[in-house]
Amino acid sequence: MPAWWHKYGFTSLTELRNYAAQMGARAVDVVSHGSVNGRRFDAALIDNANAEERRMRGHYAALIDANQNPRGIFSSHLKEVDGAVLVNLNGQRSAEVASALKVLHLPAGGWQRALWQIPLLRAWQVDFRCALQQCPPG
Repeated sequence: MPAWWHKYGFTSLTELRNYAAQMGARAVDVVSHGSVNGRRFDAALIDNANAEERRMRGHYAALIDANQNPRGIFSSHLKEVDGAVLVNLNGQRSAEVASALKVLHLPAGGWQRALWQIPLLRAWQVDFRCALQQCPPG
C-alpha cells in the first residue's frame, strides 16, 4: 500500500469516510464537484494505519484490487483486555460477522429439532428460492 493515493467519484462524504476507515487511511484533501450523475467527491488520502493495522490489512490483500478498491466490506478490531486498541480497521462500522451468525443459528436449529422432532438433515436445509420470492408451495 502506498504512503498516499487519490480516489475519485465518491457519491457522499459518508462513502468517503467508510472507505477511509476500511483502508486505515485519512483524507487530507477533499474536492467536491458536480457531474451528470450528481455531486461527487474526490480525495487525496494518506496511510494512517499503525504497524499492526498494516499487518492485518495485509491479510485482506486478496480483497483489495490494484486500484486500492476493497472488494466488499471487511473490518478488524483488536483490543487488549483492560488495555489499548491495537487494530481498528473499519471497527466502528456495524457488521454481522460469520462467527456471530453461528451463535444464532446453531442453537436455533437444535431447538427446532427438539421441539418439532425434525430430522437433523431437514433442520439445516435452506431453500434459497424463497429469498428470490419463488418459494415452492407448501
